[in-house]
Amino acid sequence: MVSTNTQLCVCSICRKVGGVGGSINLGGHSETLKIEGKENISVYKAILERGTSKEHIATSERNFCSKCSSMLWLYDPTWPELIHPFASAIDSPELKKPDTLVCVKLNSKPDY
Repeated sequence: MVSTNTQLCVCSICRKVGGVGGSINLGGHSETLKIEGKENISVYKAILERGTSKEHIATSERNFCSKCSSMLWLYDPTWPELIHPFASAIDSPELKKPDTLVCVKLNSKPDY
């Protein structure tokens, strides 16, 4: 399921849920996702450009555990064939080192 290309997202939401450095998002094919405990999954849709005249709700869906709030994966119906699991949610098999790490949402990154 996991591609060898991995993203480090540094948007404000990923920095909050993943820590100061952001979240590591893996790449996969959405049809390969198998879910157990679907009743415990909740979805968050971010508000983008909050407080501006361009404020809107994101098309992407951040799926998380409603019991412990762990972020699980990001899905966007704009690209229905793709899914982006958060690396922190993967317990097994052990993840391999990615061939590339691409930083995304750099326009959201603070100066520190």
